Amino acid sequence: MKQRITIEQLNELSDAQKQRLRELWKPQDGDFIYSAKHGHPEFLEVAPMRGYGDYLKNRDKSLPLLNIGQMIEILSEILLDISIVPKSLLTDKKLWSITITFRETTFMKSFEKSELCDALWQATKEIL
Repeated sequence: MKQRITIEQLNELSDAQKQRLRELWKPQDGDFIYSAKHGHPEFLEVAPMRGYGDYLKNRDKSLPLLNIGQMIEILSEILLDISIVPKSLLTDKKLWSITITFRETTFMKSFEKSELCDALWQATKEIL
């Protein structure tokens, strides 16, 4: 099972979404971050964060490679409701369904992917 988003998935975000992600992310030791190394955007690295120094030095260039738990936490803080259902119980295909309900409007939206991580990422992008 895929545990965290990829660099390619981070690159799907607009600049505004990246900034919102930085605001919502609560850095912790061991988080994987994608950041500019030595201040040069052409030298990018992915590494586990040790202390907050890595993040604070490159705050405006760092992004988290969120894991499943972090996405659930972010979604839970913003949404009225989130439902996670393994659809593979109902079909032959391995499929996860995420349904989110927005707090302000009670509007609902669903996402389905074969990987739980990817379905959660789709939902997370929606709220960014």
